[in-house]
Amino acid sequence: EEIGYGDKGEQPRRSTHLERDPIGRLLAKLNDDARQDYAYDDGDRLLSIERKPTDTGRKLGVAAEKLEFAYDLLGRLVKETTPQGALAY
Repeated sequence: EEIGYGDKGEQPRRSTHLERDPIGRLLAKLNDDARQDYAYDDGDRLLSIERKPTDTGRKLGVAAEKLEFAYDLLGRLVKETTPQGALAY
């Protein structure tokens, strides 16, 4: 499979599909290069975003990645963890 401009010089098309739960929270975002899954805690706080590349995404250099978020007892964001390290507030 090749990725690039078409025979007539047209740009590649990109589509994005969003999946939501019954209360409207984003659960997943899918496009040609990756799927991102979103997880929440019982307090409706975002806990993680996990990216999983498709075959096309891997060809483009898209890597798997997980971001995680931590909160204090008052629900304030106190830490973000990425593959590159953690950021504390």
